[in-house]
Amino acid sequence: MKLSPSQRTAVWDAMKLGRRVPDDDLLPFVYGLMAIERRTLRWIWPRFLWVEGITGVWIYFACFRIATPRWECWMFVALAFAGVIALVLRLLMGRRRIRRAEASNLWGSASSEDPDV
Repeated sequence: MKLSPSQRTAVWDAMKLGRRVPDDDLLPFVYGLMAIERRTLRWIWPRFLWVEGITGVWIYFACFRIATPRWECWMFVALAFAGVIALVLRLLMGRRRIRRAEASNLWGSASSEDPDV
């Protein structure tokens, strides 16, 4: 089944904004987007550990073992810390999207209340 642009927008809004899809034939596409989001959240930890691990080893050897700490070293420490904060925010927002999409599209009829749980 090929989706029209308006159907794509409805499916996108159902997943990202927590809205109910107007047509029940579009529900499998919402379920598919939820599965993709869950898979992305599941694999974000190994990718994060790999990238932050390489960054941490590089900071340790380049800044503290070989040379004296300079401003470039502290900049990379700040960037690594920002990466940790970005990961936490990404996980929280992704889980919130999934919960809102489930609350809107899996149970009951559409309601006017915000399904943000």
